[in-house]
Amino acid sequence: MQSMNALLGQFDAMILSQFSIWGIWNSTWPYLLMLVGFSVIVFVHELGHFAVAKAVGKAGRVTDLYAGSGTFALPLAEQAEIHAVESEAQALAALDAAWRATPGLKKIRCERRNLVGRPLLPAEFKGAQAVVIDPPRAGARAQVEHLARTEVPRIASVS
Repeated sequence: MQSMNALLGQFDAMILSQFSIWGIWNSTWPYLLMLVGFSVIVFVHELGHFAVAKAVGKAGRVTDLYAGSGTFALPLAEQAEIHAVESEAQALAALDAAWRATPGLKKIRCERRNLVGRPLLPAEFKGAQAVVIDPPRAGARAQVEHLARTEVPRIASVS
């Protein structure tokens, strides 16, 4: 973990700024993958979790938008209550099952919702101390427009 801290140290401002994207790692990893193989996938995956955790900080209540089956929600539930929002029922069922089967995690509240057609409104972020947004390739314009009008102090945008 210390080596990742050193590696990310120069990117703190980028990672912690509102609507920043740590996607720089995603744009470079395919080339690294050709050079060093599978270990890079693991490194990038772990780096992504580390970057999101660093961006969220010590937030006690986190909203995870486009949560899927819990890529970020489950690790963050070690320290925070999570509101996980996802449109796919099977992904939410997997997230809920994993949460229930893992002792020691804080509460994860799952909400099935199509964020493209019905994004969370600014008032629905009340109490959230951080937001993680990992949108689909098509983007999340409507959701981001509402998110920009909130008072959430920390936003981790993953690309």
